[in-house]
Amino acid sequence: MKRYFYIAKEYIKNHYVFHLVAAIIICMISPLFMGTENLNAVMTARVLEQYISLIGIILFVPIFLPDQDIEIRNLIRSKKEPVIRIKIIRLLEEVVALAGIVTVYIFYLIASHCSFPVWNYWFGTVSTCIFLGGIGILTYALIDNPPIAYAIPLLYYMLCYGSGEKYLGKFYLFSMSSQTVSDKIYLLAIGISMMFFGLWMKRR
Repeated sequence: MKRYFYIAKEYIKNHYVFHLVAAIIICMISPLFMGTENLNAVMTARVLEQYISLIGIILFVPIFLPDQDIEIRNLIRSKKEPVIRIKIIRLLEEVVALAGIVTVYIFYLIASHCSFPVWNYWFGTVSTCIFLGGIGILTYALIDNPPIAYAIPLLYYMLCYGSGEKYLGKFYLFSMSSQTVSDKIYLLAIGISMMFFGLWMKRR
């Protein structure tokens, strides 16, 4: 167990802290881009889906960054710890970071006198972030190119504007704005599947 804590600490300290801070800053400056005071359910959903959901890309895509250096990659493979286990530890850290940031932001919205179904919107926001992060992880695993791994989920995000709801159906990112939270279960399931398939592909 101590070894796992060491792996987790090293990932945060040497590779992940910048992305964690960037996600927190994005949340902190949200009032500069979108109103966060006295919002109704629809307006709150727009803030969470169209702004906060982007931290899913920032928090999940870096999972393979420590392995970009071939020497580090070979060093990891030389250890007795399975590579997939190290990746899962990183993924769990990222999930915990996401859940924590979204939870704090939800409480911020409550303190700002926004009116919305708290649990539903927490679940919907986390699911959207995991879906976007899953796209990034899978892209990274297949192409091994960090800029493209960031760009593909952003492209999907942009596709959801305009007629995105008509063509993307259950996988439309902004369904909460239409007061439809149930579709988020599809985003969560596919997002988790893409993450683990990406880990498997990278291991291969």
